[in-house]
Amino acid sequence: MTPPTKPPARRRGSRSIQRDPNLAQSASTGAATAELAAQGLHCTAVTVTVDTAGLSAPLGQPATVSATVSCQVALSELAFPGIPGDKVLTATFTSPVDPNRERA
Repeated sequence: MTPPTKPPARRRGSRSIQRDPNLAQSASTGAATAELAAQGLHCTAVTVTVDTAGLSAPLGQPATVSATVSCQVALSELAFPGIPGDKVLTATFTSPVDPNRERA
């Protein structure tokens, strides 16, 4: 049960222009959190995990970076007010790394 607000957050999380894995994680977390807030999804907890292995690929070799965004949201946010409990929504998006762009 992934609402239509989820995909942009995961896309923004995976499309960071950072070449350094630590900076990519930080930028992705900020981008995904901002996108979720901008779309009005009130997460009680947000987790962004970025697979930056593609940033270590040699120049000229195709590679990818993936971001998995998890958002814990109250069921009352998703359906009807007053419904107790939480649901964790998770989505992953993979974005290509430019094979000709300098690596960290």
